[in-house]
Amino acid sequence: MSHHESRRKGVFRIGNGAEMSYLRPSEQVMDVNHTLVDEAHRGMGLAHKLYQAMTEFARENQRKVIPSCPFVEAMFEQNPQDSELLETGSS
Repeated sequence: MSHHESRRKGVFRIGNGAEMSYLRPSEQVMDVNHTLVDEAHRGMGLAHKLYQAMTEFARENQRKVIPSCPFVEAMFEQNPQDSELLETGSS
């Protein structure tokens, strides 16, 4: 697992097979806009591992998350314990 971040964007990667990218509309907000798992690596739980890494990073760095990616939106719905990370517009 790797994570790279700049002032405006970031990406979590697992090898060359999976990635989850985000934009940074502000210092404390991550707009997670894309999750991709290479077809050869699907069914291995990589997208879920990326989601876990992203939520862990958000918690540790007091970030809020905008789930623009349909997969990430669905994961937040399935994991209500992560709802405190959602950006509500009041931050």
